[in-house]
Amino acid sequence: MKKVVLITGSPRKDGNSKLMADCFDRAARAREIEVKRYDAVRLSMAGCYACNDCFKNGSACAVEEKFNELAKDIMDADGIVMAAPVYWYSIPSQMKAVMDHFHAFKAAGKSFTGKKCALITCCEEDDANAMRGFEYSFRKSMEFMDCHIVDEIMVPGVKTEGDIENTQGMERAAALADKFLIA
Repeated sequence: MKKVVLITGSPRKDGNSKLMADCFDRAARAREIEVKRYDAVRLSMAGCYACNDCFKNGSACAVEEKFNELAKDIMDADGIVMAAPVYWYSIPSQMKAVMDHFHAFKAAGKSFTGKKCALITCCEEDDANAMRGFEYSFRKSMEFMDCHIVDEIMVPGVKTEGDIENTQGMERAAALADKFLIA
């Protein structure tokens, strides 16, 4: 059975990126993919302190306990999906704090080689270029970790909660599950 960690980062209870994440989650479970879901907003993590004590005492992070369960699941997973809206042309701070902790993997000599990953994001602006800051940071981080990016679902022009239902975003998020089944 394939395992995927789904990290969401929408501060809105029913935000558009969360709705897409829900579609991916349902489709993945329907295909018998084990999904471990983490909500970055509820983790309430601070950013990485770069103390470099990563994985030295049996846990991924010596400072942020909330990251340790997530880190274990990431190491055990076949894939990672990050789903969050664009905030100020970049990554929402809650998701960024989680991503900053990926330093632990690199500092400890661990990589995501063999793992697949994907991005699900959206923004209010009609111009898709508004998502490039988030996309660039995601892409460069995953490439740095030797992770194979299977898709980037980026949907512009969703201004209010539920607007995503008038796009192909939810359909594309559901179809993303199949990409984690392919060897």
